[in-house]
Amino acid sequence: MRRRVYIDTTIPSYAVERRADIAARYRRSTTRRFLAATARFDFFVSDVVRAELARGAFPRCRDALGVAAKIRDLPIVPEVVQVASVFRENLLVPSHDIGDSLHLAIAVVHRMDALATWNYRHLANPRKRRHLAVLCGRLGLAVPDVAPPDELLEEIWDA
Repeated sequence: MRRRVYIDTTIPSYAVERRADIAARYRRSTTRRFLAATARFDFFVSDVVRAELARGAFPRCRDALGVAAKIRDLPIVPEVVQVASVFRENLLVPSHDIGDSLHLAIAVVHRMDALATWNYRHLANPRKRRHLAVLCGRLGLAVPDVAPPDELLEEIWDA
């Protein structure tokens, strides 16, 4: 069964990354393998991803926008804005971090199976995952997996 995966801004960014350090090379190659796994995943982005990429000040931001342009779009409906506000009010993400709260809310409201991200600080860490589960439980919403591409790819290898 194909999993529905919302990807945040870090995914198209790392897909076009050119830095030569080992961490960047690992994330680039893993992200590319992940995005190529279309037999297992249906990918989605939003205008939030495109806006963040367009504001980017990194050398390959146009290429990253090109990656995002090939992926289906999820709309930012009023419920997304409401849920994102709840996430910020409850300190799931910092109150000023509208982007990350919207990424989470889009994945939750649109019932994605997963949110793919390389953002360990505000999204893909165990403490944030537990906090998200508590808030979604209070709201009566399903909790997507929030994970980096390598964790999501492990599901393919383990299947």
